[in-house]
Amino acid sequence: MKVAIRMWLLALVGASFPNLIPPKYLHFKGNTWQWAIKLRASDINSTRILFDELAEQIAREHDLLNHGQVGELIGHYLFTRRPDEESTDLREFQLEQKLKRHPHVEYYSPQVLLNRKKRYYVPKAHERFIEMSIEERVPKRALQNISISTKPRAHKLTDKQFKTLTSLVPKFEDPEFANQWHLFNRRFPGNDCNVTGVWAMNVTGSGVTVAVVDDGVQWDHPDLLANYNPKGSFDLNSNDDNPMPQYDENEENKHGTRCAGEIAAVPNDVCGVGVSFGAKFSGIRVLDGPITDSMEATAFNKHLDVNDIYSCSWGPEDDAKTLDGPHPLAQAALIHGVTAGRRGFGSIYIVASGNGGNEGDNCNFDGYANSIYTITIGAVDERGDMPYYAEECASMLASTFSSGNPSGRDTRKIVTTDWTMGRSGSGVAGAGCTSSHTGTSAATPLAAGMVALMLQVRPCLTWRDVQHIIVYTARHTKGSHKPKNVRSWFTNAAGLQHSAQYGFGLLDAWRLVNAAKVWRTTPMLTSFSPPTIGYNEKIRTNDFLRLHASVSERDAALHRVITLEHVQVTLTIEHRKRGDIEVSIVCPSGTESLVGPNRAKDTSPLGFKDWTFSTVRCWGESSVGNYYLIVRDRGVIDHGILRYWKLTLYGSSITSEDVQERRREVEESYSGEKLDPASNFSIPCPPGESVPFDITEAISDRTLKLLALMSGLFVFWSIYFTIEMAFCNTDEKVLLADPDEDDLENSDSFVDPARAPQLGSTTGHISCIDSVLQNNAK
Repeated sequence: MKVAIRMWLLALVGASFPNLIPPKYLHFKGNTWQWAIKLRASDINSTRILFDELAEQIAREHDLLNHGQVGELIGHYLFTRRPDEESTDLREFQLEQKLKRHPHVEYYSPQVLLNRKKRYYVPKAHERFIEMSIEERVPKRALQNISISTKPRAHKLTDKQFKTLTSLVPKFEDPEFANQWHLFNRRFPGNDCNVTGVWAMNVTGSGVTVAVVDDGVQWDHPDLLANYNPKGSFDLNSNDDNPMPQYDENEENKHGTRCAGEIAAVPNDVCGVGVSFGAKFSGIRVLDGPITDSMEATAFNKHLDVNDIYSCSWGPEDDAKTLDGPHPLAQAALIHGVTAGRRGFGSIYIVASGNGGNEGDNCNFDGYANSIYTITIGAVDERGDMPYYAEECASMLASTFSSGNPSGRDTRKIVTTDWTMGRSGSGVAGAGCTSSHTGTSAATPLAAGMVALMLQVRPCLTWRDVQHIIVYTARHTKGSHKPKNVRSWFTNAAGLQHSAQYGFGLLDAWRLVNAAKVWRTTPMLTSFSPPTIGYNEKIRTNDFLRLHASVSERDAALHRVITLEHVQVTLTIEHRKRGDIEVSIVCPSGTESLVGPNRAKDTSPLGFKDWTFSTVRCWGESSVGNYYLIVRDRGVIDHGILRYWKLTLYGSSITSEDVQERRREVEESYSGEKLDPASNFSIPCPPGESVPFDITEAISDRTLKLLALMSGLFVFWSIYFTIEMAFCNTDEKVLLADPDEDDLENSDSFVDPARAPQLGSTTGHISCIDSVLQNNAK
């Protein structure tokens, strides 16, 4: 319930777009010299204007430059020092002490430069480009004469089924469509997005905008221009409305253009098509330069009124020793996005799981992949196997297709648009098309495009509806039946299969769209943190520590967490070598999640400080019972200490029976009957509403204090009235409750108002207590 209240409050918060920082203010002699400031909401009972005035006043008091509000976050401002000011540690220390003591500053956060990497894996020796003309052409749509009688595809196809399905594939004129195996796989039938039947139903993502948060997008590319949405675009690196990438000698800035092509490349005679080629895309350029928490927060909330989905094919370093995620402002922006985006239905954030598998990394050490507000997507190759670079984690929701191993197996990469702004690493002129897009970077845009297809058929899906539908529809796969892949699957107590390698399975466009068509809105998100036992506990070398927390049926009913979705544990552990620590969570059903495997390369002595691990493996299970936190020390150097831990359960009032009923409804939808336009089937969609961006509509501390004071007065009056009624006889109670005229004439208990002051009464009649006191005095 606390989460619901918090999200309701955040839904009332917002603002206009920010004044961004020119690059010259970003970095001085190793110091960032930026501070994000949050003002106390209780200090101002006014609108955004007075918050701006207060921020400007504080900046002048401290001789700082005020760069305005951070994104959509009301009350959050970004300050920098003046460019001509000398950077000293003493000056920084003195400034932070002043901000800490300032009565109008709730908190401040020094901004540091963040290390964010694009999640594509491109061995140069294996990269191949396709030379094509880049003259702009008129798009030629190819779906007008396609039959809508196609049926859903089974995972394993018979020759007859495959022949029938092949006949229904649109006859695109795009020269590389035949090589876009992720859209229709002739070599390994069934190992693709299963999207052609959806297109045949005229579902192409129309009316949906996907924001590509990346290093820019070459939006005037002939394969992209027709689907570009400038209203949702912005360049945070240059502070303008044009997200066009800048040329760099290493040709790193083609990444966003490739991702956009996977989503929304138009059917014409250039390169290929996007999985949701009827959708619009926007570009938010943020990765081509220094990046801070405030910039990430701005990117996540940029043009919330236009962008429906945010595709993020990047994250912290995948080196098996980094522990990082969204910092305070970015975390607040994610919460605000799922609350206020899409007219209250919530923005959809899709993130890549990471490419550190070959290093021994795990995406539970990535705070973006760990977040309940994002959809974490892994990668599989065209055989359905997990590639060597892909990471595992208990928080992964699903997977989709990307490149495979660079050598030793005949597995292809992803064909998509490419920028035309420079020369490739092989020295061949950029051709506008590539067959070498790779990594979880390539999987994430495909997931974003398939979600766009879902939103076309049911625009009122909430951000949690999308997660539930993915869980219920993801397709189980064992790839080429490698023992490791087969063993990774686990069936939980709700009957849902999950793998740390694949999530709940492969995204299937046919299943996703049909399920979206019939989906009933998910009840409100709720949460509960049961009391935990065990603080300052030693974690002994080559041993384990097991602690538990319990949830009763009363707890579950009171907090309306009947079945689980995300289960999180937040902990602080001190250890001289962080990589020796291993963390697991066990749900009441016995479902165990390895949320923090040990990492040999992580030699950090910093341990874990309020780090949150997350799992989805208990999805749909009952919340009632005993939970166990198991911490192991796999090292030999020294013991660690668990200073603190907190368990947080996220779920809803959906019962176990309702989980099974929803699964049945979803499976029945795969027939396609409800999706067929001839059926005229539709579930009414509420229109949604714009979320007010005035922080004064939230409950301030001053208002809460007033309510508490009033509550105290009410309690006092209730006690007084109870005591008073205890001294009354039956007739007096009736008179006090509702005296009528006859009672007033005949009752001795009622006294003329003129006598009331003499008797000490201020209510117009003598109270029972007054009567007792008078009788005692006599």
